[in-house]
Amino acid sequence: LIAEIQACSVQWVGDTCGGTQSGVLWQGPLDVGGEAQALLSMPDDESRWVLVSATLPTAATGLVSVVLQASGASETVVIDPATVGSLSATGSGGSFALWLGGAAVLAGLVVAGTAAVVRRRRGGGE
Repeated sequence: LIAEIQACSVQWVGDTCGGTQSGVLWQGPLDVGGEAQALLSMPDDESRWVLVSATLPTAATGLVSVVLQASGASETVVIDPATVGSLSATGSGGSFALWLGGAAVLAGLVVAGTAAVVRRRRGGGE
């Protein structure tokens, strides 16, 4: 699985960042062996919208699940296909487009979850 992962200070519109783009956080093959890859860190008063673009080599077979995780101040939010619903198998027939859409939803949910955790902490701590 070849991926490019980018972050933006506002919600992406298609593949366009209307705010401050954090650059490319990851570009190249993803380790599908289960090792976590740190992508970015940020202050707790900021938010990021993550855009995941992925392609499969033409000779690829099998299934891959991408899990996004946000951690901070002893709390962790994990978004994976099991929490969103099962994704279609990759391959021809449009299933890649469904996977890519699912990855975009996962990225948005991670950012939204992180923002909710930050808002909850600020509301409870003041």
